[in-house]
Amino acid sequence: MESLVKGYLLKILNERGIGFKNTYRNVKSNYGKDQYEYDIVAGNGKETVVVEVKTTLRVQHIKSFLEDIKKLSRRLSMYKDKTIYGCGLFKSGRISQ
Repeated sequence: MESLVKGYLLKILNERGIGFKNTYRNVKSNYGKDQYEYDIVAGNGKETVVVEVKTTLRVQHIKSFLEDIKKLSRRLSMYKDKTIYGCGLFKSGRISQ
């Protein structure tokens, strides 16, 4: 599903005047004992958008994602001095508990 979202995401961001040079899918690594994965990370040198893609979005997914993006600059030093935005995209028509 991430591959479908990636093209759509870049189109939306470009329409809003936010151009991105690099996009990465399924960014995975470990930071100490902390394992993480970001579905899509897009960057332009100054700004970074981190995208969580879910078929069905639950409240816990949102809470977890917000905690994960707070840790991005510590986990991946290349994003240390960047403005970071989070974005959640999901297929279901509503957020489930």
